[in-house]
Amino acid sequence: MELTRNKQFIQLQLERAQEEIAKKRAKLDKEEQEVLACIAKEDKKYRMLAGDRLQNALELMEDLKIAMDREDGVLDGIDGIETNVFYADDSDVDYADQFEDCDETWIP
Repeated sequence: MELTRNKQFIQLQLERAQEEIAKKRAKLDKEEQEVLACIAKEDKKYRMLAGDRLQNALELMEDLKIAMDREDGVLDGIDGIETNVFYADDSDVDYADQFEDCDETWIP
């Protein structure tokens, strides 16, 4: 009789542990999906930004080619100094603020 009760008690403990593990697994799966969705969203924003910057660079290069063709390849600025049209006017701009921060509170 006591062996049967011990066996039932152990069986009950096992079932409770398995239920707890299943709950934790479900919670982790949900958090994983949330993180993946956040990453996909940020990646899409980055690709759009990169595409826009590439398009702007290509347009600038096309404008430069047209200008060089018109002026026979010589671009002179003020006082005869050659103008560098390939300056990175946004090199010191931090685009991180354009992206939403993912909620990282889920990390234990």
